[in-house]
Amino acid sequence: MKVKGEKTRQMIVDKTTLLFTKNGYHNTSLNQILRATGLAKGGFYFHFKSKEALGMAVLTDLESCWTNEILPNMMRGKDAREKLEIMFSSPGDCAAEGDLRPTILLLNLATEMTEVHDAFSNKLQEIFKGWRLTIEAILEEGKLEHLFRSEVDSRALAGIILSNILGANLLALLDRNSDTYAQQLSTLKFVLFKGIAASEDC
Repeated sequence: MKVKGEKTRQMIVDKTTLLFTKNGYHNTSLNQILRATGLAKGGFYFHFKSKEALGMAVLTDLESCWTNEILPNMMRGKDAREKLEIMFSSPGDCAAEGDLRPTILLLNLATEMTEVHDAFSNKLQEIFKGWRLTIEAILEEGKLEHLFRSEVDSRALAGIILSNILGANLLALLDRNSDTYAQQLSTLKFVLFKGIAASEDC
């Protein structure tokens, strides 16, 4: 029963992640969540006391995805450049479905909730800070490996990389074309590695 309950709870989180990504938090109703999950209200409230509690669970799940799946995969890169290459190929998108990437959800919630909900704001800040610090550490590693130029401001560049990943999501949404996302990241990667390479043959 415990395993079944955990699977149902995760199913609710996964379905709601996609709904929040597509519609935003405020424009996703409890009825939409119930239809997507096939649950009655009683079943929903057995797992979550409120939509707000479910929203926090969605953010925690995305953070866990980064910590337990994407980050370990990145760390398998043989050097700093390869670690960044891996990150560009899967920037925070464990629960992606078609054009709906959870990175879009983070962008939506940061816009929608930061000024109006302290708990969401704090959790979003925590997620973005962890992501930025990880990129910053990899850039510093690249300097020690003599792959990246020593004068590069790793903290500022980490913010630029993160901003461009989020911006690529926004452009893809506006274009209604997921290819835009891949094209933007491919070009960012090309320009980035050209700009920070320690020498031309890097």
